Amino acid sequence: MFVNLQLDILAHYSKNVPPYKESLIAMLKNKKINNQTILNTIKALPEDDCLLHGDFHPNNIVMSDETPVIIDFMNVCYGPALYDIARTYFLIKQFDRWLADQYLKEIDVSENGIADYLHIIEFCRPCESQD
Repeated sequence: MFVNLQLDILAHYSKNVPPYKESLIAMLKNKKINNQTILNTIKALPEDDCLLHGDFHPNNIVMSDETPVIIDFMNVCYGPALYDIARTYFLIKQFDRWLADQYLKEIDVSENGIADYLHIIEFCRPCESQD
């Protein structure tokens, strides 16, 4: 169910939300981080127009009358599906490596296939805040 919910989101396309690269760069600049290597790496990442949740993990799914409902679209953006998959993997892995590996297996993506995104996510994650 979890993977299918994410795939349902990723099957949509939109440019009516911010692009993921602009969101990442804006977050870093907001924190006054001007690491040119990281900024250039972000700019060089692939582009696409898949709708991305941006914070998809099990705690952002609630059940309503036995129907799963996805919540917390504060980080919605567009870009390659692999970015959202990498971010989901990263978030799950922080709490349960086995579950994260099962997620990748179920969604049929290897860790190597998302390595470039993981590098950026690992760098940017400490810069995220609710301020």
